[in-house]
Amino acid sequence: MAENDWFRNSDWSPAIETRFFENLRRARRKGQYLLVQAGHLEQSRPEVALTLLERYFQLGKGFDLAQAFVVQARAYLSLGNVAKALKSYESALEREHEYPTLRTCAGLELSMLVANHQIADQYAAALALLVQYKARIAFPVEEFQYYAARALISKEQGDSRRARKYALGALRAAEREHSGFLLPLKIGPGRKSV
Repeated sequence: MAENDWFRNSDWSPAIETRFFENLRRARRKGQYLLVQAGHLEQSRPEVALTLLERYFQLGKGFDLAQAFVVQARAYLSLGNVAKALKSYESALEREHEYPTLRTCAGLELSMLVANHQIADQYAAALALLVQYKARIAFPVEEFQYYAARALISKEQGDSRRARKYALGALRAAEREHSGFLLPLKIGPGRKSV
């Protein structure tokens, strides 16, 4: 790992922890480094990610607070704590509401969580979020999440026609290999670069 990537560890050990906190002590934007490191550990070491996020939250409200709540939600999901994950996603959405120019994927991920865990009392809120987020979809994975959540919720609500329609949309999104943001460049006869 490059020396300037001290805050992007994919694993955690006493030696890594020592090096991380030595560098963090000298850093200016401590919150940003804590958040990035927590994001790298949210699935593999969720307990460590949550501990790092506690330190992040103790620093006060940063511009990336909504993203910190998303990382926290993912770490809770890695631990199987759906209730705390829901609360974290809701906190992220509240922060987005306060600062609408700083957006995360909280709405889509929360909707998928509700759909995957069949949290029936949250279906209406999840569908409202999906309607809200439809115009913001930029990447195939977001499009997949949108359609998959709608399909699962429609199925649970007994609307098989809509469930089928949204499932087909999810399958189309899953097949996409390109976001459409960058056009492939042609390099030489018949060769392309992405």
